[in-house]
Amino acid sequence: MLQNKKKNWKIEYWSILPLLGPKIFQKFYDNTIEIRKDKHFVYINSFKELILNLKKISKNFYYTNDFNQKFVGLIIDKIFSLKGGRRILFLSGDIAPFIEKINWSQYFSFYFKKKKLKLISSVFSQLILKPYIFFIKILFSKPKYYFFSNSPLYTEFKDRVGNKRVFAFKHSDIIEYKKVKKKVKAKHLVFIDQVRGEEFDNQLNKFFFSPNKNDINKYWKDLNFFFNYLENLFPGKKIKIASHHRRFKKNLPIRKKFFFYKTLKLIMESKLVISSSSNSLIFALLMGKPILLVNHKIFENYSYASIFAVNLLKKYLGSKLIDISNIKEIRSLNKKSILQTNKKKYKNYLKNVIHLNKFENKGNLIEEITKNLKFEN
Repeated sequence: MLQNKKKNWKIEYWSILPLLGPKIFQKFYDNTIEIRKDKHFVYINSFKELILNLKKISKNFYYTNDFNQKFVGLIIDKIFSLKGGRRILFLSGDIAPFIEKINWSQYFSFYFKKKKLKLISSVFSQLILKPYIFFIKILFSKPKYYFFSNSPLYTEFKDRVGNKRVFAFKHSDIIEYKKVKKKVKAKHLVFIDQVRGEEFDNQLNKFFFSPNKNDINKYWKDLNFFFNYLENLFPGKKIKIASHHRRFKKNLPIRKKFFFYKTLKLIMESKLVISSSSNSLIFALLMGKPILLVNHKIFENYSYASIFAVNLLKKYLGSKLIDISNIKEIRSLNKKSILQTNKKKYKNYLKNVIHLNKFENKGNLIEEITKNLKFEN
């Protein structure tokens, strides 16, 4: 929520998670403490609270609504629009932005071979879901401005909408990387955690997926075996886990060291970076670190996009991909194959997919957005 006050912007963050999923909100609120202390962060528990908070702001404001595939999100969009708000669309580039290229035939072929029951349930859900999302998107207010952070969609929207309403700038991760000391001794092996099987988005969208404890336990059991193998392969190098920011600090599934909010530092000090398709791989690419990509059977149960992304990363980066569900594959690993990097492919990926040098900005995300917004009566 952005308000104009004498050419200065007042920024507010409204969380409608309590309205969408009260149980999930309480679960995350009770286990995280980082953002609740911010005086500009407001939790919306009901539509009554939404209206009361909306009455406090002027008619000249901009808003961004991330729940653009939810009926509740549509209702909120209409309320904001009727109040006089103007919508902003903000999209941030992922490490694997090409997952949008997944087509139905690839999805069908994969699950027809692997899990026919999964395919049947997916077809049924998509028959309901696709028209629903299409309907919601049509009714949403059209954005007044578009902002892209290292997203390949920038050029497409610029051509479609025009230069005066479409803006792009460098991703905050790239700016953060430029501030740190790069040359340090390689001390350890790093695994980038993505809370696989317990993702926040999947828990919120119960229609698609609910966490399966047996699958999650098997995933971490296989990871633990894999980590122990690597530690034996690299004597003196221990696995350090860069925890996902939404992992609960009391939920540490194996007896390895988990580090919160230290991802950049851990990668900088690493000899090897292990992940599937985490956005934090951008740091490993920028530093030219060896990357070992991992796959697991758990992805087949709920995330074909993850399987698609990790295989394309293998192709684009020339990095080795290992199925940690397969003990034989793990035992076939050797130092030489793991530590090989293709600098040319890294460079091409950063240039042509991440668009590393295409966007420039001097301020942070909010500064870049507000300096391009126009105050309108």
